[in-house]
Amino acid sequence: MGIIQFELNNKQSLFIIMHSNSCKRISVRPKNSPNPLFRKWLTEWKNEAKEKGSDMKYVYSKALVSLNKYPLLLKSGRECGILQHFGVKLCSMLDKKLAEHFHSHNNDILPEDNAVLEERLMIPTKKKIKQVIQRSKTKVPGEINTETVIFEPGSFHVQLFVDSGETNGFKGRSNSSKASKDVLLNQLSAAGVSFEVRKLSVGDFAWGCIPDHLALGNTAAVKMDDEILMLPYIVERKRVDDLGSSIRDGRFHEQKFRLKKSGMWQVIYLIEGLSEKLGVTDKESSRGLHLPVSTLQQASANTEVVDRFLVRDTKGLKETAEYLVLMTNSLATLFQGKKLKRVRKDDLPQFSVADDMAELISLLEFNKSSVKCKDLTVSQMFIRHLLQIRGLSVEKAQAIIERYPTPCDLCKAYDDDPKQRELLLANIPFGPNKRLIGPTLSKVKVSFLRSQF
Repeated sequence: MGIIQFELNNKQSLFIIMHSNSCKRISVRPKNSPNPLFRKWLTEWKNEAKEKGSDMKYVYSKALVSLNKYPLLLKSGRECGILQHFGVKLCSMLDKKLAEHFHSHNNDILPEDNAVLEERLMIPTKKKIKQVIQRSKTKVPGEINTETVIFEPGSFHVQLFVDSGETNGFKGRSNSSKASKDVLLNQLSAAGVSFEVRKLSVGDFAWGCIPDHLALGNTAAVKMDDEILMLPYIVERKRVDDLGSSIRDGRFHEQKFRLKKSGMWQVIYLIEGLSEKLGVTDKESSRGLHLPVSTLQQASANTEVVDRFLVRDTKGLKETAEYLVLMTNSLATLFQGKKLKRVRKDDLPQFSVADDMAELISLLEFNKSSVKCKDLTVSQMFIRHLLQIRGLSVEKAQAIIERYPTPCDLCKAYDDDPKQRELLLANIPFGPNKRLIGPTLSKVKVSFLRSQF
């Protein structure tokens, strides 16, 4: 028997164990972790939950998977809030455990942990900036450039973009408008976060990589937008009352659809004030919210489970600003050592934080491809129609549209095979896991069409 080892991205080793008649492939993660204490405590809590037969073991398991995928140092339990499956309670538990650990070790950390921290906090030396930018001489202003643009590590900085609509506070309440604007922008300014208020075609907050040769404050010109590359993270912010009104008037599904089509890898749905309503009866808590709190909680759960958005809950604008500061600093650290390449939205590959090069779309293409159309096509109207059916998610609607672009196409398919019409949509795959839509929704769609025609 022999063993051959290969290094993969300096993060993982691949061992191939050779036997006389077969070979076995094993992936082994390195012993060192950027967050060994958090991983240790989560593992302990998971094992305790298993012994007690508690369902919390699933929560800890999901959190562990998310933590193991994150390659950077997390200095507190609160910072874990940027990861999936880390709620407020779990972050608080980690902070409490961390405080106990520091106290028991005389406010110091273990030697083996210190080595990891020093390695993760080491900032790479700035090398001579090399930036490759090829431009088309005949490029029309505002037109999307298809030429290659590459930013070398150290030749750009990460900046938070705040949608201009987010600085107007509560719609229709002029007294709250200025105060809300001050709270959000002043919190960001006090934290030293680089941000710019500008119009975003979708979402409320996003992050861009700006080449150093563009002066701060001059990036709002359209001709500059093609040189700004968008990081694959976007935040949609909803006050709890606005969430209720958006569900009632149909904006809820329409916005989620455009967020899915924006080209962003991670969509973060941030809801302000929903956790404050927990434990309060629907009659008392639904005043001014347009819908019962139970309905809003169900919508929040569906957004995370069905749409696979990262749902975060904050108590108000101040806590929202703190979350944005945390995200901005984390993204700046994560991308500072990467090479960036501009690609078209249709050519975007699957994003991975472990890759040394990130392929991103420009701000110009992001805004143009996500703009809210006033004149909708038949297919766009059809997908809006589909999203009104209970249980039919954005991914399912997209799968149906790809097979039957218009209602006429679907009705024709029903007429061609009347016996199988109730199961016509059942075997259509959707989403990355290629699950099937199923017979229940297929029958609901047929019943709906019968009632309309």
